[in-house]
Amino acid sequence: MYQFLIRSSKLILLGFLPLLCISSINSDRGAEKDFVEEYGLRMVTEDTIQELEGTMSFEHAVENFKDGQYFNSLKLRLNCNSVEIPNNVEFTIAKENKISKLSIGHYKVNPIDGFINHFDGIFGVANISSMGERPFFSADGTIRILKIEDNSVMGRMNMTLSNGDGSTIKIVGKFEAELL
Repeated sequence: MYQFLIRSSKLILLGFLPLLCISSINSDRGAEKDFVEEYGLRMVTEDTIQELEGTMSFEHAVENFKDGQYFNSLKLRLNCNSVEIPNNVEFTIAKENKISKLSIGHYKVNPIDGFINHFDGIFGVANISSMGERPFFSADGTIRILKIEDNSVMGRMNMTLSNGDGSTIKIVGKFEAELL
């Protein structure tokens, strides 16, 4: 009887525990994450994964509005070398009531109410000629700043952008931006 309990316990722990661990993996994200870890920025659509070749630049700005509110922003611009993707992919990270420059951290897309110059979070826009005339705007996602210095910013992004037609694209991967 004692051996039966030990064998049953081993079967449960060694047989079913790995199945529980494997079943909790998000298979949707796994392949994309592996792909992104090895390379730089990618544009992911329903059909394709395309490398975004080019350079990124950034600039800081601090604005003081009439009501005494401060907004600090970091603009990331992707300067693409590709004919299909022109030089108009930009993400702006803004933080309300922050006088000093943005720091290392995790920033996410928040709904924007009102004018674009009064928001807290990320706003992104991309005009991609091969995907039609309508621009894509940030719908969801995050940008993580891993290193920030006077002349460079390094980080990762996982951004979903959509247009008025209901098409969506993802821009994912590592980036390194130089001061504009």
